[in-house]
Amino acid sequence: MAIIAMIGRTAGVFLLGATVGAAQRPAARACHSAAPTAAGVVVWGGAQACGVGVLSDSVLWRWDGVRWQALPGPPIPPREDALLAPFGDDLVLIGGRRDGRVASDVWRFDGARWRRVDAAGGPGPIEHGAVAYDPVRRRVVVFGGAVGRTFDAKTYEFDGTRWSAFDVAGPAPRVGHGMAWSAADGGVLLYGGFREDSFRDLWRWDGRRWERLAADGPTPTEGHVVAEAADGILIVGPGLDGGGAVRAWQWRQGAFHPIGPAGPPLLIGATATFDRGRAALVLWGGRAEGGPPSDAIHELGAQGWRRIEPTP
Repeated sequence: MAIIAMIGRTAGVFLLGATVGAAQRPAARACHSAAPTAAGVVVWGGAQACGVGVLSDSVLWRWDGVRWQALPGPPIPPREDALLAPFGDDLVLIGGRRDGRVASDVWRFDGARWRRVDAAGGPGPIEHGAVAYDPVRRRVVVFGGAVGRTFDAKTYEFDGTRWSAFDVAGPAPRVGHGMAWSAADGGVLLYGGFREDSFRDLWRWDGRRWERLAADGPTPTEGHVVAEAADGILIVGPGLDGGGAVRAWQWRQGAFHPIGPAGPPLLIGATATFDRGRAALVLWGGRAEGGPPSDAIHELGAQGWRRIEPTP
């Protein structure tokens, strides 16, 4: 499994659920949602294992590099595998899955309240897709995903109130891929994923068309897998030899560059999200095959990988 994260700017973090005072940190989980904000990294929802045991706390948490904070979030039941993205200073939540049912609803947080956005023309029920925010064109971009054996190859953009659909040539239908904004490349980049086989291709979306930038990347991917960086994007995964630890690469100036030594163990359903304010990639959650879910925090910064114990 690989992990890539995307980056953006959002005003604060908010948690779903009526009770936010008792817990000091989120419970261990996998297949949760994650997004960057101006004040840190946000995680929400998830399950004991991908497809098994959706959590009941429905809380969205913020990690600022020192401690977790729980705040009120959207008024919907918790779910796993929802798409969560910044939208300027807002947050957008799309779809997800609970008890075998795949959702299609869209929620937007404007800094004061969450509201449901009823807009036609979107991807409909969606799970296993990928999302990124284009801050120049102010659009949330969605690609891929599948419900059962039905894969979607269209590209969708959300401007905050309306959806636009693009049925254009580009990446093959897939799940397990990641997307992130790259200022250096002037568009949203998509990497990896799988269908019958793994993909290691890299594509750029400019609002009108897809362009393939590379065919053979350094790692397969599965999950929340692409992160915006100061220059290009970050990719985290097992590498081509399928080792047991995560490794990181940076796409910049038309090539993939390895970053630092191998990191913590690979976990299924973990998320990696870049905290621009601290220039750190935050790896959280996930589950080892046959084991319990994790609540460990690992960060990749200038000094390499390190495990962090939150301040109570």
